[in-house]
Amino acid sequence: MVSMHFFEKFFVNRLNRIRVPKVVFSLIHQAHLQISGSFLEIGAGLGYTSLAIFDNFHPESMVITDYDPSQVKQGEQAAIEKFGVLPPQIEYRREDALQLSFDDNTFDFVLGTLCFHHVEDHRQDFIKTPQAFQQIHRVLKLGGIFIYWDRWNKPRVDDFFLQLGYHVLMSQKRKGIYQKPRD
Repeated sequence: MVSMHFFEKFFVNRLNRIRVPKVVFSLIHQAHLQISGSFLEIGAGLGYTSLAIFDNFHPESMVITDYDPSQVKQGEQAAIEKFGVLPPQIEYRREDALQLSFDDNTFDFVLGTLCFHHVEDHRQDFIKTPQAFQQIHRVLKLGGIFIYWDRWNKPRVDDFFLQLGYHVLMSQKRKGIYQKPRD
């Protein structure tokens, strides 16, 4: 994965704090979803969106991941500051979207916002992204939901998940919600 420099981290974390939770909540509302069970965010930065989801939906467990260990550490500290202690349902971990360390069929929900272009050598490529999506497919439970938002390759994303038999619950220009088949 491509590491971000200081200014890019600053911009991304500011965007994640201000805009991303609003967009994700709008998608969740439009799709009439209730977040419950186990939840994973990939490429979360400091995890502001996951923390907002935790506040509003109280999933049983939540794993907030990023490739950059400094983002994981700062995110965990931000959660401790927000809640006083890190809630036992929340775990921060360093993870590579191309090689997730979780068991198969672990999560009811997976969220990935503005992160998949970072797995590519050139942001608009769609060479390594399918590997990350295979990992999401592997860790999602049957009937699980994947919430996607990124700037590039949306038609390819739709095609990828349709070929795996997913139901497209919502598809917008750069966003989508996909449900893994139950059988």
